[in-house]
Amino acid sequence: RLGAAVWTGDIVPTWDALEKTMPLLMKWAMAGQFYVTCDTGGFEYETNAPLLTRWMQAAALTPIMRVHSTLDATPHWPWLWGEPYASVMRTALDLRYALLPYHYSLAFE
Repeated sequence: RLGAAVWTGDIVPTWDALEKTMPLLMKWAMAGQFYVTCDTGGFEYETNAPLLTRWMQAAALTPIMRVHSTLDATPHWPWLWGEPYASVMRTALDLRYALLPYHYSLAFE
């Protein structure tokens, strides 16, 4: 109903950026802007499988999940990162889809 979302901007794929991004998203929500998102896995530069996996797990719980990267980096598609990472990312995405009715019901309110 609000029709607007906040995006954190292009962020680097580092553990430090992941650690800082989740509290930032929560601060936006506490300020009244619930539709916040980040570039899951980082945007600029190349990420790595453990970092992308953890980022997918965290982003699965956000209202908007924006998974993309620069054209120079490996796409953030789970099957490109091999096992066990692909399966863990798939589990996070399954949880995300299971939570969609919850997110939609909150948006309706």
